[in-house]
Amino acid sequence: MRTLAVLAVLTMSGLAQAQSFNFSSGPKADIRYVVEAASTHRFVDDETVAGPELKVGDEVERITEEEGRVRIKKDTFYGWISADKLAEAPPEPIE
Repeated sequence: MRTLAVLAVLTMSGLAQAQSFNFSSGPKADIRYVVEAASTHRFVDDETVAGPELKVGDEVERITEEEGRVRIKKDTFYGWISADKLAEAPPEPIE
């Protein structure tokens, strides 16, 4: 019975440590900014399924890039966009 109590305490202490794990030390998002309004496509090889609509200045997360197209995430949506419509810095405001 004593062994069971010790196992229970060890298990509970392990769960407490797991709940306090810091996820903020993971990889940082690769942020890009839209420099030209664009429609995106959900799949790289199928332009019939629309992805998110993007406006100038929108901030997106760059997931990957291939053959001049970038896989992006905007909020909870994903899409492909031409790499030349994105920049590493936000566009200058129009006055």
